Amino acid sequence: MKRYIKLIFVLLIISLGGLFVTASSAMAAASLSLSPASKSAVVNESFTVEVKLDTKGAETDATDAIILYDAVKLTVTSATLGALYANKLEENTNISGKVILRATSSATSSYSGSGTFASIVFKALETGEANVSFEFTSGSTTDSNVASSGVDILGSVANATYTITSSGVGGPTSTGSGTSTTSTLPVTASIGPTFLVFGLGFLAILASLIFTGARALLLKG
Repeated sequence: MKRYIKLIFVLLIISLGGLFVTASSAMAAASLSLSPASKSAVVNESFTVEVKLDTKGAETDATDAIILYDAVKLTVTSATLGALYANKLEENTNISGKVILRATSSATSSYSGSGTFASIVFKALETGEANVSFEFTSGSTTDSNVASSGVDILGSVANATYTITSSGVGGPTSTGSGTSTTSTLPVTASIGPTFLVFGLGFLAILASLIFTGARALLLKG
C-alpha cells in the first residue's frame, strides 16, 4: 500500500514540474526594435533605420515586421531583408505609410539570437516630428509576429521618433541609443497565466481524486 502512495506522490510532482516548465516556456517573448530610436535629419536627407530582432534565446521559424510611418514627413526609398532567415518572402514598400517585411527559415534551420532583421532607407519630406512604429497588437496574428514552432512569441516592440528640420538649420545627428517609445505587450499574456491557472486547478482536482482514492485503499487495507 505504501508503494502505491509513493507512486502517487511521484506522479503528482512530475505533473507539477511539467506544468511550470511549460508555463515558463509560454511566457518567453521575442522583441522587435528600431535603431536608431531617435535622429535629426534635414528635409530631402536620406537615412537608414535598422529593424532589430531579439528572439530571447528561442528558436524561431519566421518573422513578420509590419512598420507604420508618417507618410507626410517621410517616404521609403528602399527596404532590404537581412540574412537572419534563409527565405526572404516580402519586402513591400508600395503602400504609403506602411512597410511589410517577411522572412522564414529553411526546412533544416531556424534562427535564434539577436541581429538585424532588415534595413529601411527613409527620405525626409517635411519638417516636424515623424513617428515610426510597429503594427502590433497582443494576441493578433495579422500584424508583426515572431513564430516559434507555430506559436507567435513576439512580446514587445520599441518604436522610434525622428525630427525633421528645414535645410541649413543645424545638421543631422544620429544616435543609436536614443529614447524610444516602447510597447511591452506579452503576446503570451493571454495564454501563459490562463494556462497556469487552469493547469493548477486541474492538478488540484487531480490531487484531490488521487488522495481520495489512496484513502479508500488504505481503509480497505
